[in-house]
Amino acid sequence: MSDKAMKIRLQQLMDRFMEGTLTDVEAEELSIWYEQHAEVNFFDDFPDIDRESLRHIMMENVMHGAGIRQPTRAPWMRRMFPIIAAAAAAVIVMMTVYWRDYASNKRNTIASETILPANEDATLQLSDGQLLDLATMATGDSTIDEGIAIYKNQNGEIEYKVVSDRAHLGVNVVRSPLGSVVRVVLPDGSRVVLNARSELRYSLNMMQDSVRYIQLSGEAHFTVKHTDNDKPFVVQSAGQEVFVLGTVFNVEAYAGSEPIKTSLQEGRVELKINQVKGRIPLRPGQQLVLERQKHDYVIKPFSAETELDWVDGNFIFQGDELFGVLKRIADWYDLELDVPHKKVKQYTVYGVISRKKPLSDILSVLEQSVGLRFGVEEEPSGKKLLVLL
Repeated sequence: MSDKAMKIRLQQLMDRFMEGTLTDVEAEELSIWYEQHAEVNFFDDFPDIDRESLRHIMMENVMHGAGIRQPTRAPWMRRMFPIIAAAAAAVIVMMTVYWRDYASNKRNTIASETILPANEDATLQLSDGQLLDLATMATGDSTIDEGIAIYKNQNGEIEYKVVSDRAHLGVNVVRSPLGSVVRVVLPDGSRVVLNARSELRYSLNMMQDSVRYIQLSGEAHFTVKHTDNDKPFVVQSAGQEVFVLGTVFNVEAYAGSEPIKTSLQEGRVELKINQVKGRIPLRPGQQLVLERQKHDYVIKPFSAETELDWVDGNFIFQGDELFGVLKRIADWYDLELDVPHKKVKQYTVYGVISRKKPLSDILSVLEQSVGLRFGVEEEPSGKKLLVLL
């Protein structure tokens, strides 16, 4: 984000803060960003600022529940304002959006309907075909499959524990539907975060198998556990295989969707792509983007903060095109996007907001920043997200 954009948005939010007109949505932005960036090096330039005191000031005056009340400029606030304003440049979420030719557009009224994230129940399919509803599975609840106990731990993850020496020949399948994210600790101790509209298939016997094979449709973030004998860990998805020893990476490979993206955060992986000779290595900070139909790929740098925002339950935008932002939102809330790309391609978006918020909050943030209005229209085929230009 440019310094100019940062200053403009900072001035807007600080003016609202001092006037007592900061909204709940803007307060939520501040809270999320502060929790994620409280340790940024920006504070090194302000050694006299006590971080906890600053956080107390911000949270007491900004995050005071529904019907926020900010104080007027008391004497102490007048003295502290230059410091707080400077520090706020590092802790206030930027939702700055540039636009042109807006003056000629008529602003319409947004639909008042509140829509929560599409949240069907995630399931775990056992080796005998039985389905477990993961949403209703309480912490500590367990079941036995092929001599392995499956339970939900205190972190909300589905975890496995061997309770019998018998051969574990079964296969489990985890399905994460729209609006859901599922966290799994695999039988080998590797951790997986499964994104919405995704499926993960794996053997219960993976610790005895010579290769730990995982089949993925959709998107998942992996933290692979290293084994004493360096047993390979292989993620198979449409058009490629990812070979791993011990590392942190992400694979996005939705059925019928292009492209496939493999992003490496830590360690080392090698990819084998259909109709491409040999294996292709990736280094940390690199992403391989595969066009399956063309059997072509490119390796480029990527931002884990923005591309993997879903792992932490947020939407994070850093100069993203508005059309792409709306597409991600529509997918998460199970909406059809009815927006011509050419009409919004000039808009870029910055900001952070929780994926758990109702759609009205998300659209309110965009509305305040873009200067456009949004609506949801009911159709026989479902709900449509519209931009009211």
